[in-house]
Amino acid sequence: MNTEQILQSLSKLDPSNKDHWTQNGQPLLSAVGDGVTRSQIIDAAPHFSRDNPVLPEKQELSDEEVQLTIEERINEIALAKEESHELLVKANAMLAEANRLKKEAEAKLENLRDEEKALDPRTDAEINRDLLKASFAERMRAAGAQREARKLLEQAGLVSEVRALTASPVDRAIAARIIAERQKKMK
Repeated sequence: MNTEQILQSLSKLDPSNKDHWTQNGQPLLSAVGDGVTRSQIIDAAPHFSRDNPVLPEKQELSDEEVQLTIEERINEIALAKEESHELLVKANAMLAEANRLKKEAEAKLENLRDEEKALDPRTDAEINRDLLKASFAERMRAAGAQREARKLLEQAGLVSEVRALTASPVDRAIAARIIAERQKKMK
C-alpha cells in the first residue's frame, strides 16, 4: 500500500470501535489493510493513535515549489549528461591513442621483420626450403614414433589397433600407394 492508501484507511478507523485498535492504542494492521506494515503506518502518520486520531494534513506544494523541484531535477539531469559526455570524450580519446599505439607497434614489428630478413643471407627460396626441411623432419620424427608404437602394439598382440595409428584417411591413401608401388617394383 502507498502512503495515500494508508491515510485513507486510517481515516475510516473509529476510535470507539475496539476491533480497529491494539491494546496500546495503535491501529490494527488488519483494520488498515492487507500487506501493510507497522513501519508504513508510522511513516504515513507518525502520531496517529486511538487517543490521537488526527491525520497529518496533506501538504500541497505551491506552483513555485513544483517548478523549483522540476528545475532542480532538470539541472541534475543536465549535469549527469555533461559528465557522461565528458567520459565519452575521454574514452574516445583513449581509444584513438590505443589504436595509434597499435599501428605504431605493428609498423615497428614489420620493420624488425624486414631488418631481420635483410640480415639473413638466404634467399626466399632457401628460407622456404629450410622451412620445408624442418616440417619434413618433424613428420619423420612423428613417423618414427608411429613405427615404434606399431611395433609395441604388434608385440602386445593388438594388431587391430595398428590401423588406428594412421592419423587420417589421406595418410592411409598415401601409405596404400607407397605399398602398391613397392609391390610393383618387387615383381
